[in-house]
Amino acid sequence: MAGLMSLGLFLLPRPGSALQTVTGNETAIVRVSNRDLNRFVAPHRLRKGFSNKPIEVTVDGNEAYVNIPPTIAGPVELHLLTERETYTLLLIPAPIPAETIVIRGGTELHPAPGSGDYIRQIKSLIRAAANHVPLSGYDAILIADAREECPVNECSLIAVWRYTGRDLAVTEYRLSNPTKEPRVYRETLFARQGTRAIAIEAHHVGPGSATRLFRVEGADR
Repeated sequence: MAGLMSLGLFLLPRPGSALQTVTGNETAIVRVSNRDLNRFVAPHRLRKGFSNKPIEVTVDGNEAYVNIPPTIAGPVELHLLTERETYTLLLIPAPIPAETIVIRGGTELHPAPGSGDYIRQIKSLIRAAANHVPLSGYDAILIADAREECPVNECSLIAVWRYTGRDLAVTEYRLSNPTKEPRVYRETLFARQGTRAIAIEAHHVGPGSATRLFRVEGADR
């Protein structure tokens, strides 16, 4: 587990490690990029997002991805409707790099992505899953009849266990090498939208052999 918790942990997404945090119980004014895709993280699963201007809003779990063309002048009202409440943000577009905007739900205090507490939480969750000892508040589910999830032909990725809590979930996969040659698998190969972190137990996998991969996502994924 030492290698898994050090070299094998890949946190996503960055972008550029930039991060803003706003409180969802009042209209927040947020500077956003009009050249890159902006990511918003809500405290609950999103049902939809809409705006008073023709911008692109894509919802995935508790995350929203917002594209504002340079031709759109601000400010732009963004409304994110969750299963519990609606958050309103006033976006100020500018030609700046995109950031991740984390919305805190009222007085709820959860570790923000990128913070030391958040990274420790991710590591503890993966360590518990690797030892098959789920953390308090997490339900363990043995996955039957899982489908193939490897994004390339040179591997096989099958979900085995899933540990789900209120905000996060970690899935343990069996990562196999079906080829006749040794393979090196890196965490970046398995990154997908909504992934918070990935850890691979052994990057070098011999022909016909397997290792374990752990993927952390939002609980609503």
